[in-house]
Amino acid sequence: MIYNYYGSNKFKINVETGKLKKDKTVRYFSSDYSDYYTFLLSNSLFEDDDSSEKLAVIYSDDFVEDELSLNNIVKSRNSHILIVSEKKINIKSIKKSKSDIIYMKCEPYTKEEFSSLANSILRIKKKDIKQSDLKKIIDECDLDGFKLYNSIVLYIASENTVLPSYKHPTYIWNFINGFTSRNKNLYKTELKTLIEKNGEDFFYISTMLVWAIRLLILLKSNHGNTSIISKSFGVSPYALSNLQRNINSYSLDELILFLNKINTIEYKIKTGVIREETALCLLKIL
Repeated sequence: MIYNYYGSNKFKINVETGKLKKDKTVRYFSSDYSDYYTFLLSNSLFEDDDSSEKLAVIYSDDFVEDELSLNNIVKSRNSHILIVSEKKINIKSIKKSKSDIIYMKCEPYTKEEFSSLANSILRIKKKDIKQSDLKKIIDECDLDGFKLYNSIVLYIASENTVLPSYKHPTYIWNFINGFTSRNKNLYKTELKTLIEKNGEDFFYISTMLVWAIRLLILLKSNHGNTSIISKSFGVSPYALSNLQRNINSYSLDELILFLNKINTIEYKIKTGVIREETALCLLKIL
């Protein structure tokens, strides 16, 4: 089967792509045709020959079709192509019925669709937001799905920034400072010390990282107003002042990306996809 998701609404394309990827083995390709045609021409998108569904996601606005390749995919019951593009791709070489190509035009959200999207994100995150706050977030996002998602993530982060009750060893703060100051050498050196010398595990280290990242997000969102954050979340002025010095080390988008990366690593550990040793290695290249 061949799919073409196209249009200006990139967030909606991402959402629909996620639905299509479910229960499939996925490979991604850009507009460099050489490597994905190698797979297509071999009658298989993947080296393995099991019965699982397989999907190649191709990001290209100038898709150059290859008749043999595309028809091979159509003939395969378990292999599929998704072409993501700005404009509808006209695939002339397919001689099969129209059902062999599924087109989806992803247009900008209506106000009603955007409100529904906000509630869907909250259901996925298993969180509730006061309706007045949710309306304000929706109004400020100008029907932009990415802005909406990031704004909801920021709101949730602001509700979960209290450090767990525990007397933290002094050496953890050098590690935190290495990250927040964007000093890669200090970050890697202190991370190595935490793992090899102090025997700390992934979950403790990631908890401290997430705490620092969320506070940086709050500081940036509140224009560096430490007094409000200190009172609201029980964080000492001293700890906030150290973070405040590094408030411009990262953009909001970068901080949110770090949160997502850490959450993904933690999920993979808990589901048995990777071992904790691998997760600790991934923290080194975060």
